[in-house]
Amino acid sequence: MTFAPQAELWRVNQGWRRSDRPGFTLDTKNGNWARRPDDDDHAPDASGNDLRTGVRPFVRDTRNVLLVRAVAEEFKVTDQFLTSLGYALQRGMQVLFQVEQQEIALEQIGESRQQQASLLGSRRGREWDLAAADRRLERNCTGC
Repeated sequence: MTFAPQAELWRVNQGWRRSDRPGFTLDTKNGNWARRPDDDDHAPDASGNDLRTGVRPFVRDTRNVLLVRAVAEEFKVTDQFLTSLGYALQRGMQVLFQVEQQEIALEQIGESRQQQASLLGSRRGREWDLAAADRRLERNCTGC
């Protein structure tokens, strides 16, 4: 487990899942996103030399992050395992830090052997006070 307080996160939109091209196409003349060739809406298609392809929009955010990754080589990490582990940790953190469910988001990141569960603290939520949580555990857990 790796805890990163006030980590700067970048969320990058890599493009359409079903597309063979990375990113999006942007018409730099008017600032509109060009439609995909298989779209059935009747929006005018962007054409001309003012198109920029491969554009990947992103947003930056600052949050508390807990990354969880299985480290044993012989351990087979599945989506179901990471989901179960993530929800168990999320519920435990809700109780320990006395926060509501929507204040801790659960996401899976990475691919195949590098896949991890990521718990993100809400920006509007309370901080994860690890020292206070430690004291609360010591006080309530005699003989643990």
